[in-house]
Amino acid sequence: MFINLFANKYLGRQILLSSIGLVQGACAGASIPTILMFPSCLLSGVTMEAVGRKRTIFLSEILALSSWLLTYFATDYAMLLGARILIGIFLGIVYPTFITYLGEVSEPKYRTIFLTAIPIGSTFGAFICQFLGEYVQWKIVALIFFFFPLYDLLLLFFIKDSYVTCLDKNNLENARACYEWFRGDALDAKREFDDILVERKTKQKESFMQLLHMCANRAFLIPLSITTLVFLTNEFTGTQAVIFYTSQIINMIKDDPEFVYYATLVLNILRIVAVILSLLLVKITSVRFILLSSGYMLGLSLLLLALFMYLSMLYSSNTVFPIISLCALVMNTVLYGIGLGPLPSVVCGEMFPQATRGIGGSISAACSFLFLFIVVKFMPMLFSTIGSYWTFFIFGIFTLIGIAASHFFLPNTKNKTLQEINKLYQDNVN
Repeated sequence: MFINLFANKYLGRQILLSSIGLVQGACAGASIPTILMFPSCLLSGVTMEAVGRKRTIFLSEILALSSWLLTYFATDYAMLLGARILIGIFLGIVYPTFITYLGEVSEPKYRTIFLTAIPIGSTFGAFICQFLGEYVQWKIVALIFFFFPLYDLLLLFFIKDSYVTCLDKNNLENARACYEWFRGDALDAKREFDDILVERKTKQKESFMQLLHMCANRAFLIPLSITTLVFLTNEFTGTQAVIFYTSQIINMIKDDPEFVYYATLVLNILRIVAVILSLLLVKITSVRFILLSSGYMLGLSLLLLALFMYLSMLYSSNTVFPIISLCALVMNTVLYGIGLGPLPSVVCGEMFPQATRGIGGSISAACSFLFLFIVVKFMPMLFSTIGSYWTFFIFGIFTLIGIAASHFFLPNTKNKTLQEINKLYQDNVN
C-alpha cells in the first residue's frame, strides 16, 4: 500500500518535507508546554504571510538549536528558564506554519498521511526523552536533541518554498516551479495548479483591512470553529496531560515503583504503535470516520477509567478493579493515538481557504496550546481536590460532547484538493 510513496521523486520530496515535521514533533514531545506557545502561534500567522512558510520555519529552527544548546550549557535556573522560553516560542511558531506549508504542497491522496508527521514525531520524542532520561544525564539528552533541529536546517537549504509564498509576491514563474518541484507536471497536478491560478485571479492579493474583513466572513469562521472544536476536544480528553503524569497515575492504580516504571514504558510504546496504526488507517478510510469512531470509544474509556479508579479506592483489597483500571488506561492511550492525537493536525492543515490559511491555522493552533497549558497545569490540582476518578469523569463527558458536536460539523475531506474543500464552505455561505 505504501510502495507508491517511494515510487517517484516528487513523493520522495514530500516525504523529505514531512520528515522535518517528525523532527519538530520530537522536540515538542521532549519538551514541557509553556504559555509562550499561545502568543507565538498568533505571531506565526503574521510571519508566514510576511516572509513565507519556509523562512519562518528556518528562523524558528534557530530558536530550537539555541534552546537545546542553552540547556546543555545551563549552570543555573535562569539559563534553563531561558531555554524553556526559546523552545516555547519555537513550538508556537513552527507548528501552524509547518502544517500550513505541508498541507499546501502535498498530493491530496497522501496529504493526511504527511500531516500526521508532527504528532508522530511528538510521540517518538516523548518516548526517547523519557527512556533516555532513565539512563543518561540530562545534559547528554539535550545534546542529542540539539541535532534534531540541525537536521531540519540543513534539509531546508535543499527544499523549495510553498507556491503560495511565491504567488503572494506575484511571482508566477517561481510559484509554478515550486509547485512542480513537489507535485511534478502530471495532468492532475497541472489541472489543480490551474484551478489555483483561476481562484487567484478572481481574488487578488488582499490588503490588511480586506484580510480582516475576510476573517469576519462565515467562509472563514466555519472552518475556524470546526478546527477549534476538534482541538478543544483533543486537549480536554486530558490524554495530552496524562503523558506528563503517566507515572503518577499508574502509581494511583498500583503502588509499586518497578511496576510503575515498566507500565509507563509499555504505555509509551503503545502510543507509538497506535500513531503508526493511525497512519495506516488514514490511507484506508477517512479522517472523519477514524476521528469520530475512536473519539466515542475514547470518551467511554475515560468513564470506565473513572469508575474503576473509584471502585479501586472504595474496595482497596480488591485486586480486579486496579487491573480493569489499567486496561482502561491502555485503551485510552491506544484510542487517542489512533484518532484525536494525530488527526487534529490534518483537520487544521486542510480546512482554511488560501487567503486566510496562515491566520486560521495559527489561531487554531494557539487555542490548542492554550487548552493544553490549562489542562496540564490544572490536572494536579484537580487530582488533589476532587480526586482522579472525578477528573477523568469530567474529561470523559467533555470528550463525548466534543465528538458529538464534531459528528454534525466535520466534513469528509478524503482525496479532495484544498480548493474542493474550500468550496464546501463557500457553498455553505451561499
